[in-house]
Amino acid sequence: MKIMDDFYEQKRSNLLPFVLNDPVEIVCGQYKGNFGSVISICEEIPNLVYLVELGSGVDVKLPITHLKSMEV
Repeated sequence: MKIMDDFYEQKRSNLLPFVLNDPVEIVCGQYKGNFGSVISICEEIPNLVYLVELGSGVDVKLPITHLKSMEV
């Protein structure tokens, strides 16, 4: 699966804006205001959902629209 290969090889694109270990802020929904790291993809394009490990250690599934990059 190319999308998974790109994710683990850290090859970002318009369709894959976040890759393994990217730091993110949750900007809406139940977890708004939390920070975490992207650890996996749960569903693939066109409904891409990321698995994010929050700072508290809890793993949550979130769509791209709920995430903001913390990269400088």
